[in-house]
Amino acid sequence: MFGQRAKARAQQDAERAETAERLRAALAAQINDTIVHTVGARQALVRGAFPDDILSRLEAAEESAREALTELGQLTSLIATPTD
Repeated sequence: MFGQRAKARAQQDAERAETAERLRAALAAQINDTIVHTVGARQALVRGAFPDDILSRLEAAEESAREALTELGQLTSLIATPTD
């Protein structure tokens, strides 16, 4: 009986570790995307680009950040959901 509990616990720990890694990778990608868009917007502003160009870059950064928040919410709900 103890062996089965230990096995189940080890499996839960492995699943949580995998979910945490997925969360880290997803957030890192989304945050990187947001940074790329904001740097692009800043560079466009410095070079005197059309306001529409700057605005589209800022909108892309905003969308990327929102996607990161959505991903964070989805994955943390998986981590928080008890499997017992």
